[in-house]
Order: sequence, then structure tokens, then C-alpha cells
Amino acid sequence: DQKVDNPLNLWILPWLPYINDDSMLGSLLDDVRRHLKKTLSFLSKTVSDDVRFVRSCLCTLFPWKRLFDEAVMFQMTSNTISPRFARSLAQMKICIDPAAQNWEQLHILFECYEKGVMCTDDFVALIDGEVLPAWARTLHVALQPGGHGMKDVKKFYLAWRDQMFDPSRISESGQSAQLTLRLDALVCRYFYGGLIMIQAAVESKKTLLESLRPPSPT
Repeated sequence: DQKVDNPLNLWILPWLPYINDDSMLGSLLDDVRRHLKKTLSFLSKTVSDDVRFVRSCLCTLFPWKRLFDEAVMFQMTSNTISPRFARSLAQMKICIDPAAQNWEQLHILFECYEKGVMCTDDFVALIDGEVLPAWARTLHVALQPGGHGMKDVKKFYLAWRDQMFDPSRISESGQSAQLTLRLDALVCRYFYGGLIMIQAAVESKKTLLESLRPPSPT
């Protein structure tokens, strides 16, 4: 498709320094915005793999990031990428063994945020609403009698803690997904709740552990 094989940025961006008419530039950017929305819609309908879809959207939007206000970029992301990402993350399998965990969806979500094409509200909402509830349910099941040993649970908890909070990971843009998550109260409550669950299991407080059972997905 021409929208994908011949992206606008290759044709238009090299000529922008030569456009001195502000009204002409404004009209051009309006046309570009409409074209980008059509391209995102096309990708949504034709790319079935969720990660490939998001990467294609990133390739489409990122070259224009400096020319459009954040509000314009975030609106396009919120309308197209975030809903698709929410459905994908809701289906992500959470593995007790960190070595078996597919981190690709989480990393591409971090990339969207750190590259400045996804707003903080959408980013945190996807973590709070789609990723961490499943993480908490998996941890609770692992702590049941006959479940996984504490060594496995420790590896699981620490691996996810590092993914979410590792302060040493800094993106090229300087925007840190991990720092944003460290400052989010609900994310921190999830991980604190995880520690309370582990403590209840270690101390054989079955009633407390059962009271901490995360709600089932609706």
C-alpha cells in the first residue's frame, strides 16, 4: 500500500526548510495529519500481529513528532494504538519463570511512551489496568499450597520489580518509563500488595492470603 511503502516523511520533510509561507505550511501539516490518521486506520485493519502493528505505528508517527504538538500526537495514539494495545496486554501470558516470560509487549509499550508518542495517562492506565492485575493473580496462584516454591516466587517478583522500577534504564529521549511507574501510587500498591501476599504465605496465614486474592477479570 502506498501509505506504508512510500511514507510521507520521505517526501515532505526534506522540503520543509524551503517553505517560508506559514499559511502554506499550516495547510500542509493539516493534510499530513489527516493522512497519518488514515495510515493508522489502515494498519489497524490490515496488521493482525499486535506488536508488529504498534511498531508500524511508531515508524509512521515518530518522524513527525517534532512538528506536531504533543496533544495532536497523543490524540492519534489514544484513538488508535492504546485501545488495540489494551486488548493485547489483557491477553498477555504471565509466567512464573522470568526466563519463559515474553517481555516484548511490555518493552514496546515502554518504547511508545519514552519516544513521546503516548501520553502518561494512557501509559500508566495500560500498566495499571491490563498488566498488573494479571501479574497479581499469577502471584497469588503461585503462593497457594502445592504451588511454586519461594525460590521461584522470589525470582518472579524481583524480575517484574526490575522491569517496572529499574532506575538505571534511561531512554535516549531522557524520558524514563520506570521513573514514571515509580511515581505512580497504584503501581506501587500492586507491588506492596505482592510483598504482603508473599509474607502471608511464608507465615502460613491462609486467611490473610485468601483475603488478598485479586479479583477475577470481568
